[in-house]
Amino acid sequence: MSIHAPKAQSAKLSRIGRATRFPVIIATLKKADLAELDERLADSFMNTLLKTGADDDLMDRANAALTPFHCDNDCDRFVQGTMNQMAQDLDFAFTHQGVPITEITGYRQGAWLADRPCTVKGHKDCIWPLRTMRELLSSRPYDQAASRGCTSS
Repeated sequence: MSIHAPKAQSAKLSRIGRATRFPVIIATLKKADLAELDERLADSFMNTLLKTGADDDLMDRANAALTPFHCDNDCDRFVQGTMNQMAQDLDFAFTHQGVPITEITGYRQGAWLADRPCTVKGHKDCIWPLRTMRELLSSRPYDQAASRGCTSS
């Protein structure tokens, strides 16, 4: 995963998966919140997914797939281009559509950004971040009983 703050003055943090381009936005992030960044990102991811209408099975699969957050220094220009486009779209919404940045959670905006096409180098067709994330999570092996702490007798 990559981490990127599109505009420092908007105090938001975006995390977009390279394969899915699924956006996770944390609005009004403060320095004190950085101590709990991993939890904040997981919470924002799960709530954004929930805002997209994910069912219980998909939410369970997403929860099982969560791993600790880490930053890498692999800078993919195409991912940065997608993040730049999303940041511009958010800025447009804040500036021209009257969305007050101080009153957003990021979940609704992340869901909005996930439900539209993105171009990806090496793909002939556009990918839809929400559809791609759902396909990725649905394709992962998942033991429902194990995730709920059940054991077989």
